[in-house]
Amino acid sequence: MGSPSQTLISTLQTRHSMLAELCTASYTKRQLETTLDVSRSTVNRGLRDLQEESLAEYDGGEWQATAFGRHAVRVRESYLTELASFEEADVFLEQLAQEGELDYDFLRGVTVHKAEAAAPCKILEQYITQTTRGTTVRIIAPRDVFGCTRVVYNRLCEREQYGLELLVADDVLESFREVFPEFTQSLLRDCGVRFHRAAVPFSFGLWIVDETAAGVIIYGDYGIAGLLVNNSPRSVEWAKSQFQTVEAHAEEVELAHVTAVTEAEPTSTR
Repeated sequence: MGSPSQTLISTLQTRHSMLAELCTASYTKRQLETTLDVSRSTVNRGLRDLQEESLAEYDGGEWQATAFGRHAVRVRESYLTELASFEEADVFLEQLAQEGELDYDFLRGVTVHKAEAAAPCKILEQYITQTTRGTTVRIIAPRDVFGCTRVVYNRLCEREQYGLELLVADDVLESFREVFPEFTQSLLRDCGVRFHRAAVPFSFGLWIVDETAAGVIIYGDYGIAGLLVNNSPRSVEWAKSQFQTVEAHAEEVELAHVTAVTEAEPTSTR
């Protein structure tokens, strides 16, 4: 398949407003002048350019977009939307440990949530909201920021039915065991939870909800820097592939691995 000509690309850029209008209805030249608020000479040049690229056609005294023209408008708009999402996510891609850790299929059409320095709790609540939208959640946690996993589990427990698959790095498991021993034991006793320890080969966190949504946590120096969320089938398939790769080498955490100690009370501060 060949690449589009530079003339076609230029015409789609410079005559986009006129072509988009012709996709909605048929117009006479006078109607285009009024609708677009341009001169007759501008209309003439625009229609000539569109016709030369087979993007518009003249029929029965009126102009309209061709089938090719309508498809071209949709492709251009989709491209610009994807480009905008890549641009917004770029600040987080620079924070990943390795270039190319996030796949193109996940980044296409991604929604970006950035942490706010003035309100750091907002990004935590956004993460909790995203991961508890459904009833079945899979999480890979190379880090656990401010006990987020504990809050997610407690939210899920409020429902009659739920499922949680949790893959955590060794450091996270050790943190759970020392800081939240009762929570860790609850996970291990809960038949709705599958709890594994694993070597996580990437620097971001990952979640999948109900096979319909996927998300990535980008960590910063002081917690969560941002979230990338995508509900497209291709992004979910990519996330499932990442989860399965880590799970294949994971070890199930058993109750015997966790020291039965009473969860320490937080020290009061003034």
